[in-house]
Amino acid sequence: MLERLLVALLVVTCLIGTSRPALAQGGIAEINGVVLDQSQAVLPGVTVVVTNVGTSAERTVVTGPDGRFIAPTLIPGVYRVSVELPGFQPQVRNNVELSVGQEVTLSFALSVSGLAEEVTVTGQAPVVEVTTNRVATQIGTQEIDNLPTQGRSTMALLSLVPGVTPTLAPGGFGMG
Repeated sequence: MLERLLVALLVVTCLIGTSRPALAQGGIAEINGVVLDQSQAVLPGVTVVVTNVGTSAERTVVTGPDGRFIAPTLIPGVYRVSVELPGFQPQVRNNVELSVGQEVTLSFALSVSGLAEEVTVTGQAPVVEVTTNRVATQIGTQEIDNLPTQGRSTMALLSLVPGVTPTLAPGGFGMG
């Protein structure tokens, strides 16, 4: 009987000696989620700001390559969650309530923001003559010497002028 008592005492002592005190379960909560675009594609690199409304404490996290974020070990309370990425309209979720040990999962779908571009042109446009419809061309001696026709006729030279095409009318050429 004494042996059984000693064995039981030894077992109880071992159990008490190896047990750890349980850490407080209260005081932590978590907000996690995913950020997508309008076509449901994930958006990496989105800045997510989680703000405790009561204390104004902020936690900033960034979405990973899979568009997911996690803000762990938050104290229970009411939170404001905002997400923003350049080129997209930011979004805000207000009144996200967290209680002890709770995990809240949020999903955001960002839409492309309107782009505002301003183009400034400096310089002057070339002057274009719009009152007449004349075509003028100067043909130099180099063009005449390089003319690939026999006899280097004047009519063949006219085929080098832009807008002039051969015709069957008297004179042989017309404006086209």
